Amino acid sequence: MISKWISNSVLSLEQGSFADKKDHVGNRLSEMRKSGDGREMTVLTRETVREIVQAFQKSGLEMCELTIPEGVEEIADAACIGMEQLQIVHMPRSLRRIGMLAFYGCRNLKEVHFPAGLKEIGTAAFKECGLIKITVPLKVNSMGSEVFADNPLKYAEIEGSSTSAAMFRGCRRLTRIVLGDRIRTLAEGMMRDCESLKSICIPESVKTLEKDVFRGCRTLSRVRLPESATEIGAGAFYGCGIRSIRIPEKIRVVRAETFCMCEKLGVVWLPQNVVCVESGAFYGCTALKKVCIEAELGRLAGLEIGEENSPLLAAVLRCGVKPEEFK
Repeated sequence: MISKWISNSVLSLEQGSFADKKDHVGNRLSEMRKSGDGREMTVLTRETVREIVQAFQKSGLEMCELTIPEGVEEIADAACIGMEQLQIVHMPRSLRRIGMLAFYGCRNLKEVHFPAGLKEIGTAAFKECGLIKITVPLKVNSMGSEVFADNPLKYAEIEGSSTSAAMFRGCRRLTRIVLGDRIRTLAEGMMRDCESLKSICIPESVKTLEKDVFRGCRTLSRVRLPESATEIGAGAFYGCGIRSIRIPEKIRVVRAETFCMCEKLGVVWLPQNVVCVESGAFYGCTALKKVCIEAELGRLAGLEIGEENSPLLAAVLRCGVKPEEFK
């Protein structure tokens, strides 16, 4: 017996199927692979899932839950790719790795609870699913790009330190994301085109905001950048709805297109450490009326301003404004 029905819509792999690699059922359903430290791991394979799908199709049901048994430590690459019948997946405490594309295209998958011991989630593992809410556990230290891209997520939380490129790209319904205080980097394009995100609290642990991190978040109007930040990448807030921004004091260069097409941006504060505003950093900021600079007027001669920053040059300039005076 390779699987069993718990109810009329819940499918579970037999616990015994993974108990012994010599068992003929176990061999048919799983593989034993060597991990990085030479230890054998039990892996849920794509072949396993094919048999599940076949059993499911014979049942005549339209949707199902899947319970993966204890002992499984890895879900193989593309194991459940395109399995549109899945609604809920119950993962075992033993799980440590979810492979790339593992649940890609499971459009009706709405609910996944990750075990606390999970360490790795592969590239696009849950891209184009139907997830509404997710929490990435504390111990996850490696994620591929586009892990949760193009989901109808409304809430997301990252408990640990790991982020990844385009992690939530295209999650157009995302209204709230909670970032843990262990995060050091917001990865490239991480929240690109999250059009419903209106505000975000970036923890003081964050030092780097990579390029295009919030690009296209057109309703994002409230952002407080952490003073710990030392680098904000090009296009980081391209096309956002922010109304005022205070650049952290450790930033020396405002990168190209950082605030490009932020059409509601009215007030900017620049620290005295800024030596360069690159080309197009404030292009299209048609509402920009006031620029506050910490440095005194006599020290502005060394400030380099690139091309296509006419809104910045046309705004009213106030010099000698201290951080605590900026509103």
